[in-house]
Amino acid sequence: MTSSDIGASFEAVLLDFATSKYLAASTLINFPERIKYYVPVESTFFVTVYDAWGEHKLQILKDLGYKTDVMWVRTMADRFTTGTEVRYRIINGLNWAELVPKSVENYIRANQLDQRLINQYNMP
Repeated sequence: MTSSDIGASFEAVLLDFATSKYLAASTLINFPERIKYYVPVESTFFVTVYDAWGEHKLQILKDLGYKTDVMWVRTMADRFTTGTEVRYRIINGLNWAELVPKSVENYIRANQLDQRLINQYNMP
């Protein structure tokens, strides 16, 4: 999945909750100087923190002047699932839909992201 796919699937989840108040924006956190071109400075970033990298990303956003809302701080052991686990299950033909909201499942299937992953990793 590309960062655009991740943003779009996140936006689909928000739409499931019948709100137009939020917009998922893919941004390159590795290039913080570019964020201002994608996200207005008056925006709020909702952040989850699992490790030092999560803390670092949070600090980057704060340093840039963005409002942040930390939804939770947990350890990796407390994490419900990861994109890595979802991709692993897709590639290996295991049940992956149970790990994601229905809107994300629909987005993945509608855009054939599952088939693209399978084809990519099952190439000779």
